[in-house]
Amino acid sequence: MKKFLAAILIVALFASAIFWFLKPRSRSSCTTAEVDRPFSLSAYAGPLFLRGGEAFAIVSGELNGTAKIEIVGNQGRDWREIRVGPGKVGVATGGAENWISDYHIRYTPITATHGHLYAAVYCGKGMDAHDRKLHHELSLRQRR
Repeated sequence: MKKFLAAILIVALFASAIFWFLKPRSRSSCTTAEVDRPFSLSAYAGPLFLRGGEAFAIVSGELNGTAKIEIVGNQGRDWREIRVGPGKVGVATGGAENWISDYHIRYTPITATHGHLYAAVYCGKGMDAHDRKLHHELSLRQRR
């Protein structure tokens, strides 16, 4: 019995060590003024027993032209395209009960050449305080 318990403990420690060194990127963000170039961000949830159901995407800033933002999750099964600009950009999607394994933002400029953007994507974990406040403000603005 002691050998069996020791084996379970060793396997659990080994699995924890692998997760610690190979932990997924559950948050990704960037701030850019190069709005004339496409970019993408990705976040992946951790193992099911260590993650929450959250999945959020935020894009905020200002553009002098138009652009396309694609928000993709659940290995491509959940897909949404949003046209933004010119002017202020404010996109907030997601929620606390999505339970998906991946979430991505793809930005593609159409006529935008100048401006600035902040983008963040979370999957499997909650947002930090700054992004939570920004997500709330953008969500309220989108409802109007």
